[in-house]
Amino acid sequence: MVKDKLDYSVSLRMQGLGSSEIRAKMEQEGFSEAQIEYYLKKSDEVFLSESVNYRRNRAKRGPTPFKDLCFNC
Repeated sequence: MVKDKLDYSVSLRMQGLGSSEIRAKMEQEGFSEAQIEYYLKKSDEVFLSESVNYRRNRAKRGPTPFKDLCFNC
């Protein structure tokens, strides 16, 4: 049985799984239908928030200079 259900659902989202795949895995772990709905919604909120924060922080740093990307220079 999964101890931290929100972390579990977020980790599945971070693995790139879609809602139907996450739903199937959660059903295998014994989540009720109400829990699945709740944690799917919450994991989407957390995942989107983290994605936005990552992009926002990356934008503050600015683009990476090309010379840093050129390995054969």
